[in-house]
Amino acid sequence: MAPSDSRDVGPELIDRFKWEPGLDVLRALAVLHVMLYHAGGEGWIGFWGVDLFFVLSGFLITTVLLKEIRRRGGLNLPRFYVRRVLRLYPALAVLLVVGTFAWFMDWLPCDPDVFQRSTTAAIFYVLNLFVAVDKSTYSGWGHLWSLCIEEQYYLLWPATLWWISRRRRPLAWGTGLLVLSTLWLLSLLLHVSNNAHRIYYATDARAMELLAGSVCALLPLGLNPASLGRVLAWADRRAGLVLLALVGYSFLPTIPWRLVLFGHMVIMSVGTSVVLLSLAYGANRRLSGLLSRPWLIYVGRLSYSLYLWNWPIALLLERRALPIPSGLASFVLTVLCAMVSYHAIEQPVARRFLTAKA
Repeated sequence: MAPSDSRDVGPELIDRFKWEPGLDVLRALAVLHVMLYHAGGEGWIGFWGVDLFFVLSGFLITTVLLKEIRRRGGLNLPRFYVRRVLRLYPALAVLLVVGTFAWFMDWLPCDPDVFQRSTTAAIFYVLNLFVAVDKSTYSGWGHLWSLCIEEQYYLLWPATLWWISRRRRPLAWGTGLLVLSTLWLLSLLLHVSNNAHRIYYATDARAMELLAGSVCALLPLGLNPASLGRVLAWADRRAGLVLLALVGYSFLPTIPWRLVLFGHMVIMSVGTSVVLLSLAYGANRRLSGLLSRPWLIYVGRLSYSLYLWNWPIALLLERRALPIPSGLASFVLTVLCAMVSYHAIEQPVARRFLTAKA
């Protein structure tokens, strides 16, 4: 994957893109931060991991779609959506069934009306819209709000990307959408100042981060080989320091929500984009090798199931008398449930029905 000089850099980078272990490590860092936050790190910037996930997801899904567009000359949208359902729904369905049983047994503290509404909203991937209006809906399945935003983006972005890819300057169109989404977020901050939840959990406010990742994926289509080579070399030289700064930043005390909803998103979008470009397309083998620890890669592969199970388990254990701290118990039980989910549900479905990572 590493381009040795400018002649190796161009649209062919998209065709040759293969899953890099360093990308699994980014997933691992994101989900571990979320889990540590739920385990008792409320003083940190807990949403750091979610922001990293958004940028990474925008990049990955756009790269997968661009590869299909370049290979087939178009997109098979029904196939794409069926694959998304097969990738996500089996593990989610098991979580909802187990969680509903726990709720019936009165193990999960949640108002009946809220639980029923949040379960229905989670099934149809619109829970974030409910939480944006009424934060009490967060009880139960509230952590699924970020997955809902991603799926809503995946619903709209493929057709948009196909149209963009047929324009003369796809990178300019993608960048234009990124700029518009940033301006829209700023407008929301100025005009919806009394409703932080509306902004924090809504898809239109979060589109900027997903589009930042998508624009990174569009770079090989919009820059000439020499320019793209310089951009990747620039990212390579700074990626390690940027990643270190992002990790340090993640443990800062919670910051005012206005900064969270603009300055923080900009910081995460730019910083994650630099690291992404280096790991996915760059020549910084030293950083990739440093990050590619087997246990971190494995945690990255478990990240979806870890994210699914962590919050409900934290709720289940937080008020129970345990011989060890509830945060530690939640962390360990989450890992065990995620391993079962990954090996017994995600992997068998992937082997049977899916042939490529998405």
